[in-house]
This record gives sequence, C-alpha cells and structure tokens, in this order.
Amino acid sequence: MEQFDFQSLLGVHSTSPAFTRGMAVLALLDSKPRQTLDEIARAVKLPKASAFRLLESMQQAGLVRKTPAKQYVPLWVLRPATNERVLYRDRIRGILSELATQTGCTAEWYESESSGLKLVVQQRSEGELQVSARPGYIRLWGEEMDAVACLGYAFDVAAPQPAKTLRAYEANGRKRPLLLKRALERIAKARTDSHAWDAFYNTNGVRRFAVAVMDNQTFRGVLALAEGFHFLEKKSSPEFFIQKITKALSKI
Repeated sequence: MEQFDFQSLLGVHSTSPAFTRGMAVLALLDSKPRQTLDEIARAVKLPKASAFRLLESMQQAGLVRKTPAKQYVPLWVLRPATNERVLYRDRIRGILSELATQTGCTAEWYESESSGLKLVVQQRSEGELQVSARPGYIRLWGEEMDAVACLGYAFDVAAPQPAKTLRAYEANGRKRPLLLKRALERIAKARTDSHAWDAFYNTNGVRRFAVAVMDNQTFRGVLALAEGFHFLEKKSSPEFFIQKITKALSKI
C-alpha cells in the first residue's frame, strides 16, 4: 500500500478517536488536496463544528494549512516506512541462510517484474559449485522455460502468455525449442503442484528446485534452490529439496 485509505482509517475502533480522525483527514487531503471545511466534515462524517476544531488543532500542529480561499491543504502525508513487497522480502531473507546450509545449494528469491522474474536475494553455501546468476538478474518472459519461469507463468497474474519461442533443456546442457502445447502442460502442472523443478542441468551446470510463494492468495515470488552438478557426490531427490523449501516457508 503506497498511501493510506481514509475510509479504512475511519473504520478503526480506537480509544483515541480524535487521533484516528486526524489521520483520516491527512489521508483524505493526500488523495484530494484543497478541500473545504464542509467537504472534509462530510467525508470524515463529523459535525461541522467538530471538524473545524479538529482542523484548528491540526493547523496548530503544523499538519495542515488553510488557504486564503478557505481550503485545507496537507503539510504532511502518510506513507508506510516500506512497502509490502520489501516487508515480505525481509521475512524470506531470514530463511535463506538456513536453506543454503541444509541443502548445500544456493538459495534464491525471485520477484515479478514487468519483463520477467528478478533475482532479488541470494544466499550461497560454502564449498558448492558457483552459480553464475547474481541478484539483479532477470529471467525474461519468452525465453527459457525453467522451474522458476514456469511458476511465474503459473501464478503471476501479470505474466504474458507463453511465447512460441520458449526453449527448454531436453538433456544436460542441451536446450531446444519447446512446443507451446508442452509449455502449457508444464504451467498447468506447476499451478496444481505449486512447485516445479528442472530435470536437467543447464549449460552452467545448474538446475533449480522452486516453490511458488503465496500470501493470502497473493503471489509474492518464487523461492528456489540452485544445485550445481557434482560428478562424484550422490544427488538428493527433487522431492527432498521441495520439502526443505516448503518446511522453511512454514516458519515465516
């Protein structure tokens, strides 16, 4: 939420109603500056005399100003210290280190952008093969259909329709065009499962296991584990990584 809704503030049950009304007036003037006493009184559902006293107090506090045309303008505005996306990102950040340590993989957090899914936060584990993607990297729509992109198509309401030019790995390090029908099947399965994983390693020797993160039916992003290819070590099953991610998410 980038600004407060004055109607929501009016609905707050408070032991200090004057404070709540004052906040509602600031929110009202933020959405529509230069309002008269009559307009403000009607909007915040106060008698005109009560609204006048409230505005007088707010003027004395330096919160609003009355113009020569007898309209009120805000001198301060209400804004959250940070937005919901950043708040949720901080919650995710708290579990990335644990995931990286438990799995030996790089833990990654992706958020939706208009052009694709952006890698925002990353936590590496010591001793693993290096993952080339760095925070700021964007998995562009219409290019590669990997586990992360598949979940983006499945859950991001702003995602475009899959392009006929999508490509996917059919073997380790081997990428080929993906039929649109097959792409839609993968997206439908990801939407049902809420997770996806790469069956093959990409040309950088990395594959990903990913879970779509929902918060009150709102798609927040994709939490993924990036596993580097190992010649000698026994690899864990995809279900192992998905379970680790799901368990970590249950803690936030």
